[in-house]
This record gives sequence, C-alpha cells and structure tokens, in this order.
Amino acid sequence: MTLITNYILLTLALIALAYGAILDVKDKEVDWKILALAILFSLVYALLKNNFLNLIYGLAVAIVIPLFLVLVSHERWMGWGDVLIASAVGLLCGFPNSIVALFASFLSASIFGIIYLSASRKKIIAFGPFLVLGCLVAILFSKAIITFCIDSFF
Repeated sequence: MTLITNYILLTLALIALAYGAILDVKDKEVDWKILALAILFSLVYALLKNNFLNLIYGLAVAIVIPLFLVLVSHERWMGWGDVLIASAVGLLCGFPNSIVALFASFLSASIFGIIYLSASRKKIIAFGPFLVLGCLVAILFSKAIITFCIDSFF
C-alpha cells in the first residue's frame, strides 16, 4: 500500500483513540465500538507497516502491565477499556516503540496524578488519555528516546 494509505489509517486510529480517551475522561468508561474501530485501524496499519512478529511483540508488551493491573485489582486501578486502548497502542507502535509508549504513559500519568491529587479531592484519574499521549510520544520520538537510552546506559 502507499504511504498515504498508511497515514490515513494512522490518522483514523489516532482519532478513534482520542475520542475514546475523551469518553474515558468524561464518563470513566469507553465505548467498546470506538475501541473496536481503533483496534481495527491499528491492526490494518500494523499489518501494512510491520512484520507479523513485530506486531505480536508490540501488542504483548503494550497489554501486559495494564492486563496485570486489571486482573490483580479487579478493575479498581484500571479497567478493560484501558487494556483495549493499550492493545491499539501496541499495534500502532510495534516493538520496541510500545515500550516507549507505555513508559511515557505511566510517567505522564504519575506526574499528572501527583499534581492533580494534591490539588483535588477526587481520587479517580482516567488512564486512557495518558495511553494516547504515550502513543503519540512513541510515534513521534521513539527513535530518539531509544537511541538516547542505549547511548546513556550501554
């Protein structure tokens, strides 16, 4: 497929993810149809862009921590919508970029959470927007971030 097709699929997936993140903030719940669209666009994009193993590794890396948190907490810390958003993120980013996406998601959510919880009485923060933010960071800057980490630590 052409480069334009890839960009269209990427844009559609990101729009669906962004809409899902907005619903997550507003309702603390995500419409499964929106997430299904995001996953579908992400899967087609990943199949056209990456090899199959890269797709599987990216998906596995992106969902392992959210899935673990959902199962251990019985959906008190994170919900199934976050796992589905993370699966779309893993498909879009591939491996090893999904590591960057997940790290950026948790880092930005932690920083926001510290500030927000110290200024507010509310105890619930939607994680979906941070997964989408991490995805954007990975898409735009993962090569530079991975290079920086390898050069700094090895």
